[in-house]
Amino acid sequence: MIKSVAALTLLLPVITGCGESRSSTKDLSTEERFRLGKEALDKGNHQKAQEYFEVILLQDPASEYADDAQFYLAESFYQTDEYRVAAFHYSRVLNDFPGSPFYKQALYMTGKCYYNVSPQYERDQRQTDNAIRQYKAFVQFYPTDSLSKHARERILELRSRLAQRDYSVAQHYLDRGEYKAAEIYFKRVIDRYPDTKYYALAQKGMEEASREITTIEAKDKGS
Repeated sequence: MIKSVAALTLLLPVITGCGESRSSTKDLSTEERFRLGKEALDKGNHQKAQEYFEVILLQDPASEYADDAQFYLAESFYQTDEYRVAAFHYSRVLNDFPGSPFYKQALYMTGKCYYNVSPQYERDQRQTDNAIRQYKAFVQFYPTDSLSKHARERILELRSRLAQRDYSVAQHYLDRGEYKAAEIYFKRVIDRYPDTKYYALAQKGMEEASREITTIEAKDKGS
């Protein structure tokens, strides 16, 4: 989904917005385009900045300014809260420019983008999983970096969200008297999220569900 949205984002300014900009800047060098793009970004003119950066990536993708343009293109979308599109463009830095000095920051920001679109525990948690994956990669590659402490805190926060999701499902089954189903989800919390506060809660819930199952089984045998 990110890729398709970003593809439209990449092409749209070229098709609809470059009639004037291309005619007025067609003779600019890549260096000049980058300078103008960065100036536009610094002034908060995100659309104009995107146009300059996109032209660089389309016309001169092997230049020394290409990774800079890719990173700042991502920054322009992040600054306008278009986090899914920004995540795509940060990931392009990682995939297309692995030797870039922006690699570390792009890796961290990719996780931050997914974190910003991670929903509450009741909803689909794919973006939460994506954020955890990116933050874990950052910690793995840069364990002593100052940002790794923050990444670890975010990982725990996001893992707690996943644990809360499974715990709430377990509690729902427990309240309905569906004790075996409750056991399954309590066990998932215990097995997968021992580092969260839901671990102890799941243990108590597991004990309660097990007692109820034992009571029911004893009654069935007695009858």
